[in-house]
Amino acid sequence: MIYQNQMTFMSNPNETEPHVHFEPYIVGIENETSLANETTEIQLDKNVYGIKEARDSIMRKFVEFLPKSYLLSELFDMYDSLFYNIPLRGRKSHINIIRKSSKYAGVPLNPSLEEIENLRNQIETLKDDIDSIENEHPFIPNFTVIRNRNTDTLNYYMQSGRKRIINDIKILKVLKLQSGTPPNTPNSEFVILLNSQAIGGIVSGPPINTLEDLNVDIKEINRYNIPIITYEDDEA
Repeated sequence: MIYQNQMTFMSNPNETEPHVHFEPYIVGIENETSLANETTEIQLDKNVYGIKEARDSIMRKFVEFLPKSYLLSELFDMYDSLFYNIPLRGRKSHINIIRKSSKYAGVPLNPSLEEIENLRNQIETLKDDIDSIENEHPFIPNFTVIRNRNTDTLNYYMQSGRKRIINDIKILKVLKLQSGTPPNTPNSEFVILLNSQAIGGIVSGPPINTLEDLNVDIKEINRYNIPIITYEDDEA
């Protein structure tokens, strides 16, 4: 059924202007009658679940809203498969990955620096090996005692080709016994007498203040009074 409005103009002798009046009228009533006589059947289906079936069949969790979790192996597999598709620079790039990883794990060691460090370690090892070799004086053998012929209190013990001043007379007696010299032998016959110039020409070693000082490492004797050169000094 369709309703339409019909407009008519009416005038009133008591009014100065005419007014408009709308009257509704019905169009197509015959179609309304035909539609009312027609019926349509709509079939509704309803599934009824029991308690157990509802628990087993109906999904009660919104799993589709949860973020998917990945295994660490899956991450690296994805990275390998997308490696050449990742831009070199930019927000999502190889450079940005390196920057973030370096910030977290530290800057990776430069292979050249690693090689230099290995060479330095080898040099240190070689220096230790060389300095651990016992040296010999060309004229005065090791494990002998020399004395300044002008001052009988200046006694030196020869080790690794160096003279080591003896600051305790008891140590001189121990050295005499170790050499197999009879105890009643005068010290002047046990020692080698040299003048000051000859003694001054022999490289000095660490002094002997106690008996324990006789057992110092050869490396310490050979490095005595030698300036230690560090790699920082070389680079400067």
